[in-house]
Amino acid sequence: MKIAFLLDRFPALTQTFVLNQIVGAIDAGHDVDIYAMGRGSLEKVDRRVFEYGLQDRVRYIMQAPSGLPERLVRFAGLALRYGRRKPGPVVKSLNWMRFGRQAVSLKLFFKVAAFLENRERYDIIHCQFGMLGIEALAIRRTGAVKGKLVTSFRGYDTEKYLRRNPGAYDELLAEGDLFLPVCDSFAQWLRAHGCPPDRIRVIYSGIDCGFFKFRPRRKMPDEPVRLLTVARLVPKKGVRYAIEAVAGLLAEGKDLSYTIIGDGPLREELEDLVESRRLRGRIDLAGWKDRQEVLRYMEKSHIMITPSLTAADGDCEGIPNVLKEAMAMGMPVVGTYHSGIPELVRDGVCGLLAKEGDAADLKRCIARLVSEESKWEEYGKNGRRIIEERFDNRKVNQQLLESYCRLVRKAKSIG
Repeated sequence: MKIAFLLDRFPALTQTFVLNQIVGAIDAGHDVDIYAMGRGSLEKVDRRVFEYGLQDRVRYIMQAPSGLPERLVRFAGLALRYGRRKPGPVVKSLNWMRFGRQAVSLKLFFKVAAFLENRERYDIIHCQFGMLGIEALAIRRTGAVKGKLVTSFRGYDTEKYLRRNPGAYDELLAEGDLFLPVCDSFAQWLRAHGCPPDRIRVIYSGIDCGFFKFRPRRKMPDEPVRLLTVARLVPKKGVRYAIEAVAGLLAEGKDLSYTIIGDGPLREELEDLVESRRLRGRIDLAGWKDRQEVLRYMEKSHIMITPSLTAADGDCEGIPNVLKEAMAMGMPVVGTYHSGIPELVRDGVCGLLAKEGDAADLKRCIARLVSEESKWEEYGKNGRRIIEERFDNRKVNQQLLESYCRLVRKAKSIG
């Protein structure tokens, strides 16, 4: 198959799940191109970007220059370049009656231009977030590219985006060919917003089980229980509630050490919270770490805490990959009843689940896991088995490619 992946930026160190799909398709022998709305940094990047030569497969979608004179000059040059060879998409991208401001501002034309120099037909155009599905639909309507339109929904592109842009997905849900939410919770959300159920298939984000080595968790006699959170410091990660919970347990005399890896807009606020409780040294906001450093922290920690919640603006997440990684490595986990997390974490089997946004319930779950040290190995083995059965990268990629193939076969049989 000829597959185009449409990304928000490339490369992106935090989007391992996208890279897994791209290299999985290449390994299976498919012809892959990458289109990206923005450039990521090549300084800190997954080694597979270079191993697979992905930097040579990517084409960046042009953004319209902000200044009107420059925009018009660039437009004139590109219009002359492509107008004779591919007049249809050029003219259609300027149809203000159909595309409104996107056409009048020339923004759609500049996006279309990225496809006019490359092949114009793909079997699959896979958009990695809902907003990118909207972009691809408009580009496909101009005729600049053809192919079955597949859109993944991953979290911040669901309720948060729709609250800011009411009705934004109506046309995509009507015309898109396949929708791949990363959890059952988002599949229900899509159905509630009018997506035909027969066009929805849940495809989890997978992880490389071979990379994350299993190790049963055991605590040395004089060692504190080492708690760990790895998360961007934004409201939906719920880190404040975990700090409150751990602070309560420390006040009761529990021998704990809590490390929070990550950075973000809430860091200063969370540091002030730790300082106000006089817990610096017991609760450590360690900042951003690279992948190898995160692995080292995970290897020496006992329990992973992922206190996700739906933020006030509707921002949420599907299933945090760090939970899958922790379970693959044998860590018992504390999660929340949020989005797809209960689809991964079975309460009382591989960890415990708390009510989201509830520090008291988080405290209860952490206290129980701390006291059940004899069950850590059992929880860890159960967690590893769940990951191997349902979230292993190879199995998930195979499900994705089978979904592509069914879509292409269906199109050929109808055609």
